Amino acid sequence: MEQSDIKVFSEEEMAAWHEQGWIILREAVPPEQCAQLVDAIFRQLRQDPDDPTTWYPRAYPQRTLLHHPREYLMPYPAPKA
Repeated sequence: MEQSDIKVFSEEEMAAWHEQGWIILREAVPPEQCAQLVDAIFRQLRQDPDDPTTWYPRAYPQRTLLHHPREYLMPYPAPKA
């Protein structure tokens, strides 16, 4: 079977893609994996999913994961016309 023969989206969904520029892919990730990801995010942010007062702290812990040379952080110059 060629890749072009595989239908993932209906004709209506593809029409919505062309008209609106977005599409919903339902059930792309199993619910168990979504729940694990949400749990990991709450743990990483040190927030309690059952306590909304922990969801918006005044400041997040600042961590530097990688150190880059200063040149890496400088934007590239715009190309000349």
